[in-house]
Amino acid sequence: MYPKQARDSSVIYPKQTRDSSVMYPKHDRISKHKITVCGISILSSNHPNEILSPSTLRSIAEADLIVTSSNKSKIIEPYLNTRTRVVTMGSKGVSLTQSVEQIFQEPGKTVVVASGDPGFYGIVRVLADAFGPDALEVKPSPSSISVAFARLGIPWDDALVISAHGRNASALPTLVSRYNKVALLSSPDLDFDILAHSPNSQDVSVFLFECLGSTLERVRQISLNALGSFRDRHEPAVLILLRKPFISPDPTIVWPPSPTRIAWGLPTDLYDRSNNQITKPEVRSVVLSKLNLAPNGHLWDLGAGSGSVGIEANLIFPLLRVTCVERDPTKCELIRKNAGQHGVEVNVINSDIRAAIASLQFADSIFVGGGGLEILDRVLELEGPAPSIVATYSAIDRAIYAHSKLGNMCEINVSQASSLADGGIRLSAQNPVFVVWNSQGHSSSYFEVRSG
Repeated sequence: MYPKQARDSSVIYPKQTRDSSVMYPKHDRISKHKITVCGISILSSNHPNEILSPSTLRSIAEADLIVTSSNKSKIIEPYLNTRTRVVTMGSKGVSLTQSVEQIFQEPGKTVVVASGDPGFYGIVRVLADAFGPDALEVKPSPSSISVAFARLGIPWDDALVISAHGRNASALPTLVSRYNKVALLSSPDLDFDILAHSPNSQDVSVFLFECLGSTLERVRQISLNALGSFRDRHEPAVLILLRKPFISPDPTIVWPPSPTRIAWGLPTDLYDRSNNQITKPEVRSVVLSKLNLAPNGHLWDLGAGSGSVGIEANLIFPLLRVTCVERDPTKCELIRKNAGQHGVEVNVINSDIRAAIASLQFADSIFVGGGGLEILDRVLELEGPAPSIVATYSAIDRAIYAHSKLGNMCEINVSQASSLADGGIRLSAQNPVFVVWNSQGHSSSYFEVRSG
């Protein structure tokens, strides 16, 4: 039976699909009036006349319903008219779902008051999903991220921006180690200790911004290693993590920016391995190209051996979850060691592959590197959305059988050059390997966006 748990929706990366954990009204339930979404500036929060623009003040004065948080309701209270009804969200107010329902039921003008730029990890995503973009009029202010970088006096068009609010933080160490400039919207339940264990962190400068724009504003520079014991912080907080140079010579033309290194088909001597058993670099490169990896999806590496395929997949996509299944405990330790050396995090399961498959979470891509044809048959029997499947074989009869099930096959013959004593070069042929794959998820467009 296919694993019952579907794709993890708690990844850090910006989502592109409806959050299935919250039930919103669909687009056919359109509000009778435009919903005005106003972002309050954090630059001068002690002076309401400076943080509320004339346009925002007019919207507040004309509103029949205002939805906001408790701290912002105090700021806007002097500008409310007598008929305005205020709905407060948060721990002492209504839930996000309840606030959306109240907006739908309101026959008059609705104003939602948020912080900074409400379209940047803010409530615009929820409202656009619930009522459609055409129902919204958004009036943004500077976000806390833009203000933090402004305090440092450096550009941020080449920064990777992450929100830790309500999201799984397990990928943070990998991201910090892979990107030169990271901005993190903290949350009260984020344990900074996870960042302190980021690989290759010795050259990272950390700037902590607390309560930006208020009388409690504080900016501190601390070391990444010191974050593990750091408990004295006030929310809301923003972390800026920089690896020199702080300023790139040219801005990125694509967001999010690329990590500092993207590599695959790495030399075998970069991996510890048992009895020289490892998917060869050339074969590994073809396998990765056929797996059709989802950037924030889930890869199973079955019969992982040294873990080279899963590790390099995570090097390409830091937010990809990788599960390596290997029955040999010695090889499991090699996988963990190799992952640590490459600064990635993979989940290693020491188990018989057949037993492990039944309990694994949904996979977007599956690599069958061991276990023979029985494992391929088990994978093909899985229920649910069909993943991309790639398998490798050294025996032609097994490859032919796999081809009959998956539909695509190629043979890889590699000859390695080596030097002769007289200065000449000879080519030594390696055993051929058959790569077999299905066409699931492959598109005719190289630029297809697969949402997570």
